[in-house]
Amino acid sequence: MTRHTSFKSRKKNSIIEKYDSSSEIYNKRYRDIQRKKFELGFRYISFFSGVFLDAGCGTGLILDHLEKVLEHDDESRIHYVGIDISRNMLLKFRLREKKSSSSIKTNIILADIENIPVRDNIGNAIISFTSIQNVPDFEACFQELIRIGRDQAPFILTILNKTINLQDLEKNLLTFLSDLKIEVRENIEDAIFTGKLVKN
Repeated sequence: MTRHTSFKSRKKNSIIEKYDSSSEIYNKRYRDIQRKKFELGFRYISFFSGVFLDAGCGTGLILDHLEKVLEHDDESRIHYVGIDISRNMLLKFRLREKKSSSSIKTNIILADIENIPVRDNIGNAIISFTSIQNVPDFEACFQELIRIGRDQAPFILTILNKTINLQDLEKNLLTFLSDLKIEVRENIEDAIFTGKLVKN
């Protein structure tokens, strides 16, 4: 095992432990601020039907927002696929599903978002809210998101502002996104990036 591989493994294990241990209080602590991020991120894209991939889905708080948006839209048909590395967060997601009367079709996958076990070009939309800062290798993560998304798929990313170099991340995102918009809101602690995926 190389030093780089060992570092990545340790960081991932640390992230799993952090989110597994916080899963009981996650919704209470983060629901309101996550809702603000959802509202801001979705302002820049119109709605759609198809496979909706969420990299770092946590306990599924996004579903409350999607249900609200789709409440009066009989045309949109979403198949939501949530991916997260924390088993305990996904167990909370599953409990939420059991209590919900939502008509949104959902699947959840326990996986590392640097290695997503879905086929190429499946995603009609790609989102990731406050998750990317946790991955050891941004480049590997972005390559996976590009691989699984379709050309021109709406793309929403939020990342903790204090963890990034904004100019470097913008430069990276411009290599695979068109119509890139960036919004920094201190009250939500994140930078929000939206655009459309460009496949070469």
